[in-house]
Amino acid sequence: MKNLKNKTKIIAASIVSAGMILAVIHHLHSGHDHSHDHSAPAGEMTLNDGKKWKADNTTKKHISSMRETVEGAIKKENLSAETYKKTGAALSDIFNQILQDCTMTGRDHEELHKFLMTLNIEIENLKKDDLTKAEASLKEADNKLLLFDKYFE
Repeated sequence: MKNLKNKTKIIAASIVSAGMILAVIHHLHSGHDHSHDHSAPAGEMTLNDGKKWKADNTTKKHISSMRETVEGAIKKENLSAETYKKTGAALSDIFNQILQDCTMTGRDHEELHKFLMTLNIEIENLKKDDLTKAEASLKEADNKLLLFDKYFE
């Protein structure tokens, strides 16, 4: 019976992950301007000719919520795998809300998605059973969220 519950959890996690990926794909191809230059390698964050990219207020609010979630988890001691998973689930919810509420366009939008895709790797790792990877990913998610202000205003 326990094996069945574990398989069910794995299937549910896979469905949620697939849904997130589909949401990103849908969002990226939902009428936003996706023209861009290829001066930086794919996925590498860059500034806008030395200036920060413009983020909309809703995105900034959601990033702030993510920071609060991560900082709250970091303050706790001896985190369990369940706590990491709950933190990952909370961050996934906020991540999905960013995608749903996004009104940004052009290069600002593209740079935001580069940022989000690297952050999402850490979010997904938090939801796995690997406690060592989850601990490292929580710290890395914190570091990546701190970079938001370096690249966006």
